[in-house]
Amino acid sequence: MEFFELPAAIKAVIVIVGAVVTWMVLRVALRFTVRLFTLGCAALAVLVVIGGLVTWLT
Repeated sequence: MEFFELPAAIKAVIVIVGAVVTWMVLRVALRFTVRLFTLGCAALAVLVVIGGLVTWLT
């Protein structure tokens, strides 16, 4: 039995379950990406401050 042969109610349940799983995975991935982006921005700010201090001291 293939997907297009399934009854409409079962198709709807499969689509809803797929959407929920996708939403959960996307939330985790975006949370990780935001943390990584925040760390990257902080590191860049530290490098700019260090570069400014080195330039100012020399």
